[in-house]
Amino acid sequence: MKNLMLSYSFICLILFTANQVSHAQQVNLRIDNTLVNSSSPGAEGETVYDVTFLRSECISLFACNPGKSAVQLQEGINPMDQGESSYIISTALLQSVVNSADGKRYAFSETCAENYKSNANVRVIYSYDTPNTPIQSSGQTDFMLELDKTKVLTVSGNDTPVGATGVKQFLKVLASPGNTATISINYDTNRGQVYVAIMSIGQGSKTLAMLNPKSTNNLSFTVQEDVFIVPILKPILTEENGETVILYEVGDPERNGKVRVEEAG
Repeated sequence: MKNLMLSYSFICLILFTANQVSHAQQVNLRIDNTLVNSSSPGAEGETVYDVTFLRSECISLFACNPGKSAVQLQEGINPMDQGESSYIISTALLQSVVNSADGKRYAFSETCAENYKSNANVRVIYSYDTPNTPIQSSGQTDFMLELDKTKVLTVSGNDTPVGATGVKQFLKVLASPGNTATISINYDTNRGQVYVAIMSIGQGSKTLAMLNPKSTNNLSFTVQEDVFIVPILKPILTEENGETVILYEVGDPERNGKVRVEEAG
């Protein structure tokens, strides 16, 4: 009877683990170095990210060691691997879908900016536009994210229902040669430090384009393949008591995160 109970528990553990894995999707990001903060401790030390402020309904913080899957940071102490460099990024979270005269808008960090019009808005329109050539960018950092599939909103046309997205915090856009999707943002210097990365999906995934709300000629990109739309907050570096501090802001700006970078050991 005891062996039967142990076998039953083991099977339940396997099923639970398999279920967890099935709900995860690996996303290989290549992110411009200007949007990433890197740290390199000594051989016996380790980088510690002390998250002292985080609006978790607005942004996520991820950190990784080279070649390893990123971990999501929580408020408090977050140690990385000993003797290895590490990288940290912040992403804006999807909150709602809204109608507009020029197509559906996907609002990221909608309630997180000082002015409600200054959050990160991404417009997606399906048409037969000619796809753009990927923008070559030197100096990028690899990030491997394990995203919970239940938190990904997948769209494939212009009929996405409007309203709050609830647990759906990440955006996946399906496209094909016969159903291209144009992803665009508006020029607005008040949109703070949020840039919009368009990432291809699958083996050898890469950054196809990086939309910049402060640039008048880098606001739109058309794809004919499935992509992830990842708004990334540009880090603002400062120093407190001799230690590096990273601030993450949305909007006019409005602070959404603060991380103290320390070295332990």
